[in-house]
Amino acid sequence: MADVLSMTGFGRGEAFAGDLHIAVEIKAVNNRYLEISTKFPPTLTEFELKTKEIIRGYIERGRIFLSVMDLSPRLKIEAIKLNEDLASALIEHLRDLSRRLKLEGEVGLKDLLPFAEHLQQNGLVEAPPEMLETAEKALQEALNNLSLMRKAEGKALKADLLERLEKFEKCLTESEALAEGNTAQRMSKLRDRIKTLLGMQELDPYRLEMEAVLLADRLDINEEIVRLKSHCRQFRKIIETGSPCGRRLNFLIQEMNRELNTSSAKADLHEMSHLVVEMKEELERMREQAQNVE
Repeated sequence: MADVLSMTGFGRGEAFAGDLHIAVEIKAVNNRYLEISTKFPPTLTEFELKTKEIIRGYIERGRIFLSVMDLSPRLKIEAIKLNEDLASALIEHLRDLSRRLKLEGEVGLKDLLPFAEHLQQNGLVEAPPEMLETAEKALQEALNNLSLMRKAEGKALKADLLERLEKFEKCLTESEALAEGNTAQRMSKLRDRIKTLLGMQELDPYRLEMEAVLLADRLDINEEIVRLKSHCRQFRKIIETGSPCGRRLNFLIQEMNRELNTSSAKADLHEMSHLVVEMKEELERMREQAQNVE
């Protein structure tokens, strides 16, 4: 029996190697497809492609927000080369802008800091191999912690979905019992009504039989109930196979709702209306929960 995974969760990981210290935070939220947004320090930009490959091995769908942080106590100034011509042009532009807007204060080095990442030559800083290895260890720890949270939330989602399915099936059983005698009851009322209208005259048995067949066909919801029971069994089978199963559960819930609408319209039973409302409410809650399942 495989795990059902929630699409939401958070994980953090840290790794050390000598004076290197890398931290990774990853957050996952609901999404129809897999989308990955990343944030890297200049020293680890080249790690981005491999990071996405690793994440795809853990997650099927969802919106992923990844933040990689270089918390190493030392800053390798020698590894960072700034484009001095670009920095000079930027400072002149900022000073000119300050004059035109009549801003107070002198433009200086502090005003260049927000643009530091864009002033690096070639836009990249080559990271030593041990830094990349440390970052990968931190990422693996973050993903493992994310997986633990997704499994815990998935377990709760599964329990809630199955509980609501049981309530739906209970109402379905009651509806089936009400519908079994519906055709005979409606036919009896129709016969009494016709006799009243005809003043107790003799009815044509053949004509009455034809009307009964047509009425029974219009009122019979046995096929819809059989399909709903089949959908319930399939729902259990899908959820027991584990994730990824969210899309299939959502599709099945749509089919169950369609069959329920058809059976409700055909039966037209006042006694069954409250059961239909209750089943619709359970299906809507199941749909909302299934949106969170991977």
